[in-house]
Amino acid sequence: MDEHFDPSMHIIPLDKETKTPVILAGEAEGDNTLAAVTDNGRISFFPIEAKAVYMDGERIGRTFPLLQDISKRIEQHFPHEQDVHGNHVNQFLAVAVMYGSRGKEVKFIFEVWGFLEQFRELDVIYSKLNSLHGTTVGGAEYREVEEYLSSYPVSNWINQLIAFLKGELSWSDYVRQALD
Repeated sequence: MDEHFDPSMHIIPLDKETKTPVILAGEAEGDNTLAAVTDNGRISFFPIEAKAVYMDGERIGRTFPLLQDISKRIEQHFPHEQDVHGNHVNQFLAVAVMYGSRGKEVKFIFEVWGFLEQFRELDVIYSKLNSLHGTTVGGAEYREVEEYLSSYPVSNWINQLIAFLKGELSWSDYVRQALD
């Protein structure tokens, strides 16, 4: 990879209570999507794995391994929801990118970040993405969310957050290492 490697970053806001992302779970077993937002407020979707849960031989639901991975990563980087100085972390988000090419395995690369303060903007983005449940891509409700996220000053705030996190996480190096 060249020195100008600049992978995209997708913000995955997490619910402030459960620390879970917005997952759009379809009827079919493999129809599960993680909702995110990227530069200029564009909505992005990632296919994610789900595992069926059975009780007495009957399917009663499904679990998403990514949720466990996010929880583990939060606990690893922010034990007891505290930063390295012992300050309480009030809000978490994940950032991600998906890489792959024809004939090769597609790789979902993610990291988590915590903030000492609560950002209303992240709560609103989470709420807007969560409102997409049952919405058709391109439909009126979807366009309304898309227009809000791409409007000024929301898209400007998103772009600034992405620029900040790319620097703080050394995103290009992080993704490059994950791909190697």
